[in-house]
Amino acid sequence: MDGTPLRDFEDPRRTASVRITVLARLLRARFDEMVADLGVTRSQWGALVVVAQEEGIAQRGIAQKLEISDASAGRIVDRLVAENLVERRRQEQEGRVQAIHMTEAGRGITRELDRIAAHAEEAAWQGFNADEMATMNALLGRLHANLGSPVETDG
Repeated sequence: MDGTPLRDFEDPRRTASVRITVLARLLRARFDEMVADLGVTRSQWGALVVVAQEEGIAQRGIAQKLEISDASAGRIVDRLVAENLVERRRQEQEGRVQAIHMTEAGRGITRELDRIAAHAEEAAWQGFNADEMATMNALLGRLHANLGSPVETDG
């Protein structure tokens, strides 16, 4: 390759990278349209899913699972508390650490978000069989592991 921008697009890795970026945007846009009436942002939904999966998780745990800063997680939790979707409770073992728990309203909206997500996933993945999905997840797992590694440069 001579570095000509158009020639770079002949590289199947570039094609895959562009497609993943476009697909991620399309998936987000479609889901955002479907949940617009619920008034929950994608960030809030992510946090709700984490709390639903791990009731009583600390705010720092939410940040780690969502791969965001502690401050960002704090702002998201603050909004969820203000909307009565989660509540903070002091952990007995560690006085300063607060555990995040779902409220009944949070459980209800999480069930609705889950139903909408299942509908969106059904549409997006129609025609894919179980073996194809297993292969897709394995390949995406490898890509995620590569991206989680430090970037090496020639030089």
